[in-house]
Amino acid sequence: MHDVERIRKMLLKLMDEITTIEGVVAISRDRNIISSEAISRSPNEDTLIKLAKIIQELDDVSKELGKGVIKEVHLVSNEGYVIIALSSTLSLIALAGLDARAQLGLIMMNLRKILDMLA
Repeated sequence: MHDVERIRKMLLKLMDEITTIEGVVAISRDRNIISSEAISRSPNEDTLIKLAKIIQELDDVSKELGKGVIKEVHLVSNEGYVIIALSSTLSLIALAGLDARAQLGLIMMNLRKILDMLA
């Protein structure tokens, strides 16, 4: 079981430290939403469930291709970024606008650091 309050505090701290992050979400690998924090509005539950399904599909495809378990996903759109770091039990998702381009590596590094601390 995940420590919801600890995860929430870590994600809020990350948003404070990297101000280009617009939102952060934690989803268990069994598709339970653990935390969803955002500057303006959090993604709705249906969107988060779709995201969890996409992560599972990508993981399945990676395994079928013989590449193992997915650890990172970067989605780039015309209006921003979705950065996903994964462990065996947890997915951490950061939402960022176009102004975050120079900080994408820093965002991923911090998501991975949080996953390591929670392991």
